[in-house]
Amino acid sequence: MESVYAPLHNQWVEPLKARYETILQTYRLDEARLHSPYPPGLLAQIKQARRERWANKTRELELERERRGEVVARTIRRRRQAHKVARNVSRGRICRAGQAEAGS
Repeated sequence: MESVYAPLHNQWVEPLKARYETILQTYRLDEARLHSPYPPGLLAQIKQARRERWANKTRELELERERRGEVVARTIRRRRQAHKVARNVSRGRICRAGQAEAGS
């Protein structure tokens, strides 16, 4: 007794072979990509991300130290700035009562 599907064997197997070939092609492309060098743009992006990560970590540590009560550079920068008249007192640039502004 002969099978009903035996004469059509190639029609059944051909789509499977085609799919198998596409899978093999993707494996070949993956292998080629594995051995190719990284693009310069990607390397630059990675370096920038690492720099930003360090900056963020440093900022987080400074915030933590500031919360504990330490005076760090960030604390000093954030302090309320004095009025410009008060800043100029030490430089002698303000007018004193009774003196003219122009050089006397």
